[in-house]
Amino acid sequence: MRHFWMTRHFLLLVSAISLAESNCGNSVSTPSTDGAARSDAPTTTGGAFGGSSGSGGSQNSGGTVGAGGTTSVGGTGGNAIGGTTSTGTSAGAASGGAAGSGGIATSRTSGNASGGAAGGTSAGSGGTARGGRSGSGGAAGTGGADASGGAIGTGGTNVAGGMIATGGRSGGGGAAGTGGANASGGAIGTGGTSAAGGMIAMGGSTAIGGAASTGGNTPSSGAGPAGTGAMPAGWLYTSSGKIYVANGSGAGTQWMGRGVNIDDLFLCGYNSGLSNSSAETDLEGIVSTLMKNWKPNFIRTSLHMDNTVDSWGGTTSWSNAKYGPPMTNVVNYIGTTYPNTYVLVSLRSDASMANEDSNDASWIPTAATNAVYEAIVDSFANDNFVMIGLTNEPSTASWSSLYSAMSGAVTAIRNEENKLGVPHHIIAVQGINYTSDISYYATTPITSDNIVYEYHGYAPNPSDYTYSNIPVIIGEFGPADFSDNETLPASFYTDVETKKIPWLAWDFEPCSDCGPDLLVVNNSSSDTSLSTWGKQVMPIVLNPP
Repeated sequence: MRHFWMTRHFLLLVSAISLAESNCGNSVSTPSTDGAARSDAPTTTGGAFGGSSGSGGSQNSGGTVGAGGTTSVGGTGGNAIGGTTSTGTSAGAASGGAAGSGGIATSRTSGNASGGAAGGTSAGSGGTARGGRSGSGGAAGTGGADASGGAIGTGGTNVAGGMIATGGRSGGGGAAGTGGANASGGAIGTGGTSAAGGMIAMGGSTAIGGAASTGGNTPSSGAGPAGTGAMPAGWLYTSSGKIYVANGSGAGTQWMGRGVNIDDLFLCGYNSGLSNSSAETDLEGIVSTLMKNWKPNFIRTSLHMDNTVDSWGGTTSWSNAKYGPPMTNVVNYIGTTYPNTYVLVSLRSDASMANEDSNDASWIPTAATNAVYEAIVDSFANDNFVMIGLTNEPSTASWSSLYSAMSGAVTAIRNEENKLGVPHHIIAVQGINYTSDISYYATTPITSDNIVYEYHGYAPNPSDYTYSNIPVIIGEFGPADFSDNETLPASFYTDVETKKIPWLAWDFEPCSDCGPDLLVVNNSSSDTSLSTWGKQVMPIVLNPP
């Protein structure tokens, strides 16, 4: 949101409002637990899962996949990708034949989720590297010449040194390629963690798409379950320009999100300086009212951690006990109390980011922001209801500089997820001109799985958010003049419903003027009377066209 309301809002802040006496600080009732399960749109199969991709049989085992010659050498970079054929540990540990061959099987550039051309019908686009839920079946990584005896266990350059055979989680390492127990099968060739399962071929945290199966920063179609048929139930993933929710059995249902934006603990400036000790309870109370009356299945909250531009009390951080832990609690409260409700957690601002035009809405991540993204991933690592937004509304950045910044942020998040061994969350990437322009990504998408592109529009223009080849969400929208007393044409809601483009109206919060406000701003979190804008949006959230 571009805060053209800031002058009026600042006057409100400098008035004699005391949070100790304010309704937004003290009048919130105990949040209710009135969640409602929801169903989604028609079921589709294949898509990001690629049918039988990533599972069973000889995909992970036997044959000459992991044996002899240069099959499992892959050089130092072959750790997961392995040369240009079925090399590296993704061949010996989790691939199989042509299944894991080449950059295709581990690259996101070919539509990571296909399981078809991406890595052959038995390849699953590298999905077999996930193991566990995906590539654990059959004799994965066990018998035959795959891990025991013969050339594979006799050392030399075959499996002995470098990144391929020496390292812990990558391909059996150490003694695994130097003979001894390895050459004769034993614990190394038939089990344990070196060649036959364990963390490499059978699953565990590493085989879900960590460094062992992808090789450094190289995106993997098996890393984050999109494209393997093994995404745990309830996780969102992308395929062919659409967003799906996984059923845990190799298929998914197209997902359509409808909801609103809520504020973080700063309550759009009302809780300046985080002086209100009950802000967490207040925000959960606002959410409880929202869920009870509106029943959205999609909510966005923006982490506003650098307030130097808008004078909301300096900066804070995710590690600050007054901010990060209570915000984590609020997000978890939504996801655990209201099943099938997804939360987009967006990093609006942080001291590590570069500010554009002294505008509090426009911040660009830098390399220093990677640590913040990693901390956010750590907080929500196993939460299938969380999506991660990279920023809010870039304004003046060029496409080349923005693309570089977005790609760097995505890589940081994926590396942290891979390290933790968790599925890849949906990441929302923003465009230029206050993210009203995302067109560049239609021809040059970010190279990773589970990426969506976030559009903001006041008033939204269909030609700006309609693309057939990339998944889009509308992260903010409202009337053109940001007025609470205006509405949008009904045709907009019909259009996004037909195209199944998830949307989030701005802004559900009664404590401060952050127009266009869906609620009457009355400084009381218990009084959620609707504005004209809110009166249009609420029934559409409840009963979509």
